[in-house]
Amino acid sequence: MVFMKDGILAASGPPRQVVNAATIRDVFGVAAGVINDPVDGTPFCLATPRRMSQDRAPLWN
Repeated sequence: MVFMKDGILAASGPPRQVVNAATIRDVFGVAAGVINDPVDGTPFCLATPRRMSQDRAPLWN
């Protein structure tokens, strides 16, 4: 998987290594939690509503 930001490579590698809250924040500018699919372990993102990200900690790591 490859993440680009402003035409520059921001992260690359297998999804389990590069799909994380820090990469999502840095590349897209949004707060998100990343959890693993319970069946196959594939990571997926859950966006944190703006008011939630400002008011309190997310419900996941």
